[in-house]
Amino acid sequence: MKNNFIQQVKTCEVDDIPQDVKKFIIDKYLHSPEWDLPAINKASEAAGALASWVVSQLSYADILTKVDPLRKKIKDLKE
Repeated sequence: MKNNFIQQVKTCEVDDIPQDVKKFIIDKYLHSPEWDLPAINKASEAAGALASWVVSQLSYADILTKVDPLRKKIKDLKE
């Protein structure tokens, strides 16, 4: 992972991450008292940016999970 970490981050497709993995990350890390974005950013701007990116990607994934069934329902109604 360390050899191509930046490339993996750039090409990460949040849609491809299984729901149970997303839940694990949220429960274990994002809900942890140590997950404090200002503190992370203060320690390292790069780590802060990456931590913010993780939060935004998981939020986006959550939105997709809720919107996808609605999109399919609309598509079915149109057909």
